[in-house]
Amino acid sequence: TKCKLKISDIPVKDFHKNEEEEAENKSEKVIRDFQIEDLLFRKPIKINTSATRKFYRDKTVLVTGAAGFIGANLVTELMNTVEGIKIVGIDNMNDYYDVSIKEYRLKKIEECAAQHPDCTWHFVQGNIADKALIDDVFAKYHPDIVVNLAAQAGVRYSITNPDAYIEANII
Repeated sequence: TKCKLKISDIPVKDFHKNEEEEAENKSEKVIRDFQIEDLLFRKPIKINTSATRKFYRDKTVLVTGAAGFIGANLVTELMNTVEGIKIVGIDNMNDYYDVSIKEYRLKKIEECAAQHPDCTWHFVQGNIADKALIDDVFAKYHPDIVVNLAAQAGVRYSITNPDAYIEANII
């Protein structure tokens, strides 16, 4: 839509100012266009993307939880932005929610990998709590960086299945 949202800047108490400066600040109410950064409630962080790309170039990154929403998006973003990156993804593909969603994400990662022949993608289906499997992954791929995004989703499920959360989120 072409609808624009306006926001009223209401000054927040600044404990570094004295009472006189605070009173002066309260009169500075402004109505302005809403910016997505307003949702941060802090100043945006500026990332040096060229330095980040250079840092990851030609490195092997192990991404746990690679078939999850965040993991799959990280993998495709890395492949789309970093030349020569090697990514190993691991996911247990549990059925907490429809496994076809994870399979769809893995298919999209495969398609992305096909568009970036300078990058490599390997997927390992397994549990990060399986020490022998993890030892094998490290011995075979020698990751330089590990991004641990594996976690059991859902809150209500944790009440009746706490062991699933201990295994996936703690071990």
